[in-house]
Amino acid sequence: MADWSALMVSYFKHRTNLKVVFHLIDSRHGCVDEDERIMRLCAQMLTKERRSVEYVVVLTKTDKGGKKGAGSVKNEILENVRETMRECGVGSRPIIQTSSETKLGRDDIWRFLGMVPT
Repeated sequence: MADWSALMVSYFKHRTNLKVVFHLIDSRHGCVDEDERIMRLCAQMLTKERRSVEYVVVLTKTDKGGKKGAGSVKNEILENVRETMRECGVGSRPIIQTSSETKLGRDDIWRFLGMVPT
């Protein structure tokens, strides 16, 4: 974990054109310990080093968790993610629900990148 944290800190400090950080979390499981560590590190770096960088949680595989093809995350998982975000210091940043199969959330991600979807 120390090597990964050092890499992230260095990237935040030296990547001057960084505009957004997407934190991918599997929507079937919600936040795990590693996600909490990453959130805390991002909160620290975004406060100290790069206040203008957007932090966005991307919940992946939303088509796998609930009703077949529904494309929505279980309420308990979503609330867990929101609570973990508050506890880790990233606050109420955006959460995008995505699915590679249905393309849910794809256009939202493009908007954060400042690009028009094709």
